[in-house]
Amino acid sequence: MAPWQLEEFTRERVERARRLLAEPGEQRGSADLQRFVRSMELVVALHSAFLDENGEARQGLSEREQLQGMATFLCYMSAQLESAGVAYVVDPSCDKALWAAGWAAAEAAAQQLERHQREAGLAPLLTAAAAERLALCLHDYGVSRGAAAASDPGQVRSVRAAAVQSCARVVALEPTNAGFLLKHATALGRMDPSAEAAALSRRALAAAEGSKEHFVLLQAADLLTNLLMTGAEGPRWQLAEARRMLGVVQHVRHWRAGHKAECAALAAARRAGGGSSS
Repeated sequence: MAPWQLEEFTRERVERARRLLAEPGEQRGSADLQRFVRSMELVVALHSAFLDENGEARQGLSEREQLQGMATFLCYMSAQLESAGVAYVVDPSCDKALWAAGWAAAEAAAQQLERHQREAGLAPLLTAAAAERLALCLHDYGVSRGAAAASDPGQVRSVRAAAVQSCARVVALEPTNAGFLLKHATALGRMDPSAEAAALSRRALAAAEGSKEHFVLLQAADLLTNLLMTGAEGPRWQLAEARRMLGVVQHVRHWRAGHKAECAALAAARRAGGGSSS
């Protein structure tokens, strides 16, 4: 069975990059080109792990194959973090197969890793939940970059749908985490300014108020206001809620002003202390 391949234009770009790296000239040894080639090699390996040559999900993957697929995904996301110039180019069908086959194996591997750390007496340790959360956040980061770089409307929607799914899984891990709720609401709002996105924004707002997360509070208020103004819940919305959003903004501004004043006073005191000791 033939392996999955990049589209012809991208393959030609990769081969040209390899030639430039190998031939004498200005681009020889370029870290940018090396990252690009490595990233595309990982793209091929990732898609080959989950898709056949026709772009269909491979069936009957063994646990080892599922784990290898997830390891390849994490290597690819590491390449994403290393360079802002490397775009997230995972095909939606591969993304879907990754969710269907890879995450279950990853959860089992994360649990084994946690047990090994506990047996070794490590502290602090990377828990299974934290490892899964990290992988999901990396996925969300990647698809967000992919959506920003995409030009075809259908591709943009597919990538944003993957972001919604990723955020939903993160929220399932920590249903009261204000930041995760905000990310999920934002992803949904980008797909469609719906009542569901507005409801998630309210949950993020309430969670941020409870945990005193001022920056999340401000962003959730801003998102909810925009959603309501674009008709997420119909042409009308409550004046009381509009006033509450204004109150949130004023509260955060007051908190930030006080915080800045306190920081300035501490910095001044530190400078004065440093000057007297010299």
